[in-house]
Amino acid sequence: MTTDRNSGPEKPGRDSNSVIVLSVECLKGSSTADEWTGDMLQTGDIVEEILIGTGSSLSGSRSIRYKAPFKNGKSGVQKILHKSFKNKETSIVVRVRRGRDEFAELHACVVPESGSKNKYVLRSIEDPNYAVGFTDRSEAECFELQGELDDELCLKVLMFLSMVLCIYSDFLCSFYLKISMVGGFDFFFL
Repeated sequence: MTTDRNSGPEKPGRDSNSVIVLSVECLKGSSTADEWTGDMLQTGDIVEEILIGTGSSLSGSRSIRYKAPFKNGKSGVQKILHKSFKNKETSIVVRVRRGRDEFAELHACVVPESGSKNKYVLRSIEDPNYAVGFTDRSEAECFELQGELDDELCLKVLMFLSMVLCIYSDFLCSFYLKISMVGGFDFFFL
């Protein structure tokens, strides 16, 4: 069930040269993004493959595999999810791509979106508070979102390193004061 990526749904006002892909959308209120680890799906991840069924652990015989590009994008995938939910085949594995060559997977189940009878989302098997949906985005938008997530992570790492550096400099200052009381640094250079 694949088509040419360029034949996916186009949204008005978008760059016509941009490739539209199926993207992950982390749902607000399902959990806080700060709690999610890097191996969990994030907003902007590009969906590459969906496996539905009891054999969705890549080894079973009853799984159905859908690969990107997905015919009719989000609405096509919603139809697939609706059919699988109706058939009580709610076990699903979603494989996504970040950037050019980083991949992640989500093992989840298909559930109806709250307040809607024909829209479906995925709830993680490992953490039921973690839910994701799908949306159509340009590949460039996805890379931009992934970059923003990388920038947030870099900022957190820089803040941590800054804190460590402050603690280390406080340690060095107190060490210097103790050494200067003993008689200076002359013994270091002997």
